[in-house]
This record gives sequence, structure tokens and C-alpha cells, in this order.
Amino acid sequence: MINNLSGFPSHWDTSRLDRVATVNARIGWKALTSAEYQPEGYAFLATPNIKGAEIDYVNVNYISEFRYNESPELKLQEGDVLLAKDGNTLGIVNIVRKLPRPATVNGSIAVLRPFGIHGRFLRYVIASSFMQGRIDAVKDGMGVPHLFQRDIKRLPLPLPPVDEQRRIADFLDVEIAHIDKMRQATSRQVDLLAERFMELVRRETTVGLGPSVSTGIDWMPRMSHGWRLGKVSHEFHTGSGTTPTSSNQAYFDGPHPWLNSADINDGHISRIEKSVTEEALAKFSALKIYPAGSLVIALYGQGATKGRVGALGIDACLNQACCALIPIGEISVEFAQYWFRGHKEGIITLAVGAGQPNLSQELIRQLKIPFPDKGRQRRIVERLHGEEERWQLQSALLRSRGELLEERRQALITAAVTGQVDVTTARRTATA
Repeated sequence: MINNLSGFPSHWDTSRLDRVATVNARIGWKALTSAEYQPEGYAFLATPNIKGAEIDYVNVNYISEFRYNESPELKLQEGDVLLAKDGNTLGIVNIVRKLPRPATVNGSIAVLRPFGIHGRFLRYVIASSFMQGRIDAVKDGMGVPHLFQRDIKRLPLPLPPVDEQRRIADFLDVEIAHIDKMRQATSRQVDLLAERFMELVRRETTVGLGPSVSTGIDWMPRMSHGWRLGKVSHEFHTGSGTTPTSSNQAYFDGPHPWLNSADINDGHISRIEKSVTEEALAKFSALKIYPAGSLVIALYGQGATKGRVGALGIDACLNQACCALIPIGEISVEFAQYWFRGHKEGIITLAVGAGQPNLSQELIRQLKIPFPDKGRQRRIVERLHGEEERWQLQSALLRSRGELLEERRQALITAAVTGQVDVTTARRTATA
């Protein structure tokens, strides 16, 4: 009996994880490096592979038979429960329902092999709010959160009779699958709304609804008949920036906002966290102040940052990962911003460089933007602004629905594994 668990039905017992399951994880990497990964072989699961409703055995790294046999206790079996024990995915849990190929896990995953508890019930217990709270309380690590094996083994568990464990797991399998289906549909709706809006942006800023002509550009093959095709370098002054020596604090926290590519948000930029001093401006000739109203493009950055655009709402300096466009011609910043957003995917295909291809100021200068007269530009921008507000509102409502479904999912799991839900009449549609 574990004394620090209470509030369960009177006929339930309590236990500790290592009394109902073995707990194994890699101790170090045994000198294994990514250079040893193979095109085929034994699946080597990482935490991204266990995040979904089903374990992903396709998008995996592969290791040799020697490395697979090196840790026999981690050779996966059907019924094993997998727990992420490192990093921002710590606490994610899944179960091996099927094993389409021999597989093992990397050092970020612990393998829990039940012998005194139903595996699917154990998976749901670990996923519950009360267990996730306990995991959060015992995790360690100054920078990267980590869950030690000794702490995993000591996790206390509710332990109803095995038939009741199975009924609870059967009930949750059906209910959670239904909720997950709704969450996936909601997420897909959000994606479709974004795709539809971006398609509208591309059409409105490029071809319109009337006759079109060829541009000779692969990723933007047509443009509206009667529009002009203007080169960025003819319609805008361009410029970039730099990063002052990071070890010299005299260059930072000054009066001049200093924009990084991560600050660019495909919208209006009015708040910038970092700043530089007059001394930095005097020392680094590449560090210039660009006026409010300039359009800024992310030349490179993490994730989806590359290719994003934003309109400066304040005067600001830039780092070297940003390119500023100051209008000097017939194309308005607002129209250009929508055009860049609509054609982001085509533009980033032009990025060059080994390893991590980047955009450059010179590449941006060579781009050609189709545009109508200023009056029509203004009407297009007004129409797109209204459509964007509707899109954002619809997306916010859908995301709110997704959050409510996630809350419902978590609450249902927690209630079921703590005996707050009577599942005695639940249909046993899942296999034992």
C-alpha cells in the first residue's frame, strides 16, 4: 500500500510503478552517434515518434543489428508503455499496440513493461493530470528537464482489480479516439482556413479575376493583364543590419529597438524586446536605423521564420538576418507585404547555401512584384484586411474548440483512472 495516494474507490488498492512493471532506459549512449544511422535496419524510436495517437514507425532512424542487440531490455514488445523522460516532451506516454518491425528506443524514452497491471490502463494513468503533476514535481535538470529512473520507479499508482482496469482502458480507448478524431478535424479546419486565405492573397496580389499574362517566373507563372512587373530594387531602397559584439554589454539595452528575425510576425511590428546603444551605432557602420513604415523580411531563422514579413510600426535597427524595404516607387508597403506573404513558399525555394539555405538581401532585390495602380492596390489591401480579420476570428474560435477538447480529454482520462467515472456499462469494443 502506498500511503500518499487517497480518494479512490474503497475496493481499489494502490501500488508503486516498479512493483507492477519493469522500468528500463538507456544509461548514456554507449558511444552511439548519428553517423551510425542506416538507410534500413532496426527502428530507433525518438520522442517525436511517440507523440501521436499511434506510434510512428516510418519517420524513424535505423540502427544496426549489433546496436539493437546491445540493449536487449529495450527491445520493444507489444504491450510496452513508452514514457518520454527528457526535454520539453517529458511526460508524453504511449503504448506499443503493434510492432510492425523490430524496434528499440533512444535515451530520451523509458520502456515500462507491465507484469502486475494492465498495460493500457497504465498508459492512461501516466497520461492523467494527477500523474503528470507528480512527474512535474520530481523532474530534475537545470536547463533540460529530466526524469531519473529511480523517480519513475517510485511513482505511486492506483490499482483497481484487473477486470476493472481493462474496462476503464476499453472505455477510454473508445472515448479518447472519438475526442482525438474531433481534435484532428478541428486542426485540419484551421489549416484549411489558412490555406484558403493564402490562396486568396496570392490571387488578389497577382492575377486577380480577369485576363492574365505570363511572367516567366516558375513559382509565379501568371499575373493580371494590365499590371506592371516591378523589380524590388527599383521600387524600394533595401538594407540590412548586424549584431554588435555580444560580450560587450555597452552595446545593448539602449534607446534604439533592435529587430531580430524571430520578431517578424507577418503583421505589424510595434514592440521589440531588444535594443542597442548610441555607442553600438557609432561602432558598427552596418547598424542603421530604419524608419517606421518600412517592410522587413526574415532572411533566415528557426522553423517557419525564414520568409516572414512585418511592417515596422516604430523606428528600429536590424540584425543581419533581416532585410528592410523602404518604398520609393509605386508599390505600397501594405500591398507588398500581402504579396510576400502569399508567395512565401515560392520565395524560400530561392534560398541558397549548404546545410541551411538562406535568403539574401541581393536575392530580395532581384524579385519582381506585379502591381496595379495605387488606387487598386489600396482597394485590394482593404479587401484582404477584412478577409484576414474574418479568418483570424474563425481560426481563434476553432483553436478555442481544440483547447476545450484537449481539456475534456485530460479530464476524462483523470476521472476514469481515479474512479470518478463509472465505466461498468461501457461497451468493451477494444481487445483485451
